[in-house]
Amino acid sequence: MRNNELMPYFAELLEQRNTLIHQNRILNRLNRTIEINRQALYQLDANIDQLLAKDWQMTMRYHRLYDHLKSNWVELNDELEASHP
Repeated sequence: MRNNELMPYFAELLEQRNTLIHQNRILNRLNRTIEINRQALYQLDANIDQLLAKDWQMTMRYHRLYDHLKSNWVELNDELEASHP
């Protein structure tokens, strides 16, 4: 085959190469976007864990306070009943 007979094949290969380069650039951008989103999700997950821990702390604090107030109320009630037979 002569060079001028091979030219259409080379032109097609060049076009395919350029298309692959373009598609590779798009995939690289998508991979970067996916990685950014993954990191954001990890951060959100960490924030949720912190909020759940804080919620648990506040719940336990509420229960301690409630138990304390309840026992004080019972003591006060008992004292009032004892002083007013």
